[in-house]
Amino acid sequence: MLTSRKILVMTLIAVVAGAIWGTVGTRPRTVKAQNTRVPFTAQFEERFYDGAGSLVHVRPQTVAVQNDGSNVKVDGGFWLGALAEKRPKILEHRIIIDQQARTLISVYPDLKMKITAPLRVGELQSQRVDSFATCNRTGWELEASLNTTISGQPAIFMKRERLKGGDSWITREWVSPELGCIALKKEVLMTVNGAEQKSEVVLKSLRIGEPDPALFNVPRDFAETLPSKVLEGIEAFNGRQCSQCLKNTGSRADARYKEHWDTRQAEGK
Repeated sequence: MLTSRKILVMTLIAVVAGAIWGTVGTRPRTVKAQNTRVPFTAQFEERFYDGAGSLVHVRPQTVAVQNDGSNVKVDGGFWLGALAEKRPKILEHRIIIDQQARTLISVYPDLKMKITAPLRVGELQSQRVDSFATCNRTGWELEASLNTTISGQPAIFMKRERLKGGDSWITREWVSPELGCIALKKEVLMTVNGAEQKSEVVLKSLRIGEPDPALFNVPRDFAETLPSKVLEGIEAFNGRQCSQCLKNTGSRADARYKEHWDTRQAEGK
């Protein structure tokens, strides 16, 4: 079963390291959508279940894509019922891809902090799928019999299985070619140390058209911050001091952050 500490650490690594290394588990879905230039706003609900199948956590998500391909993904979160007292608080986290500035901005409203990372053209292009007609991706299997329609959008079924020792991860997605291969539905089944876990992402609403510009706005008083300081801020938000492990992660992320900006400056772009 996912413990509060495991969830917090996974969240920290995903949202902070992802902002600097240019890969976030959920981010490629929004970046792929940029290439179709079909503007839309989608509201999702991500649900987490324990080994007994009981719902333990629900996290709202928003994905929006502008006509120029700029996009944003917002992760919010809260814990259900009595478990709220035993679980870490979940901060809202927003990732903005600005096509014009070629930057990725990670925004943390609860901390009034942001991290801005430069993205080169090649980095954006490398995240394209092989074919927008089929949404093919290396290592994924297609099964036409499971294709369906979700909120009026044709959705192609894809599956990927990963094995490591006695652990396994099975990911099932229904993706929309017309919306840049965004997953309109997702299921993840995990077996870790013999314990089964499940999560799913369910579409709650979909609107075609330019999204609300406010989703892309970053308040002026949000400080540009090193990744290590964001890690410390998240831990303080949960009433803890940053552990040595996370300090090491922060130091590596800081170095990568500076390296990216040094490269951008050297390129003169």
